Amino acid sequence: MKAAYSLLPVLFALILLLAGCEHNAKGQQESANSIVPPAEIVSGGPPKDGIPPIDKPNFVSVEEAKKFVRNGTQGILVEHGSEARFYPYNILVWHEIVNDNISGKPLTITFCPLCATAIVFEREINSTVYDFGTSGKLYQSNLVMYDRQTDSYWSQVLGKAIAGQMAGTKLEIYPSSTLSFGEAIASGANFTVLSTETGHLRNYNFDPYTDYYESDEIYFPVKHTDSRLSPKTLIYGISIGGKFKAYDYTTLKEKRQLEDTLNGHKLKFTVTETEEVSVYDETAKKRIVGFNAFWFSWVTHHPEAEVWTG
Repeated sequence: MKAAYSLLPVLFALILLLAGCEHNAKGQQESANSIVPPAEIVSGGPPKDGIPPIDKPNFVSVEEAKKFVRNGTQGILVEHGSEARFYPYNILVWHEIVNDNISGKPLTITFCPLCATAIVFEREINSTVYDFGTSGKLYQSNLVMYDRQTDSYWSQVLGKAIAGQMAGTKLEIYPSSTLSFGEAIASGANFTVLSTETGHLRNYNFDPYTDYYESDEIYFPVKHTDSRLSPKTLIYGISIGGKFKAYDYTTLKEKRQLEDTLNGHKLKFTVTETEEVSVYDETAKKRIVGFNAFWFSWVTHHPEAEVWTG
């Protein structure tokens, strides 16, 4: 599918600016220690932190959340220790990053609406806890984060710093679930929900990307496309030893259990009641953690990726 362009990113940027987004003037030289072509790190429209991350998240009960989250609203469910928290997309779409701490575990919850990439990262690296913000840049149509400690740029999909002092450093992905608010409730999970009391004035009943989700259109250019799946098929992607594979997420949820192989490793998939995909590598005797994404985003970053056909 040939990449197309739209005025929506410009309009979205205008909405954010009119809403009072602050521009952080601290500069970042994309070419500094860059491990990707600097020209491929492009402006997404809003300025740095123009899409403001949530640094002091508040949470409410499920009953209270029913006032601003519909049953069909998708979100990310994260559990650690005795706590579980649900981050609904109707809030994340306006912030994209939540710097949180769950039962003493520093985590960054990230969502890129352009790529449907819902990824939770451990944000403690070598005993330093990093705080992440939105750079206002995109790499292959995907969110580029920056850390406030070194001002390095990080690709969300790659989970890696792509420019700056931290270039080449990897983030550990933390297990999470992508599911609807109604599914989370039906699972019986005991969780709280990210509150709309974010410190920012936004219309959390409005999603500016609604039309985008429902089309095959890609707003920003990507270097590789692949027709094996529709561009916006939601997949669950994993990697082992530099080999990558995509699994149709809807089919994976329907099957609940399956066995497969990747790079010579025998894998066992289980989808839990909270829709968490658990992948156990029976060859290496360890868990493999992946994440959800639109197919076009996964394959442009991993052109040689395999596709599970079922």
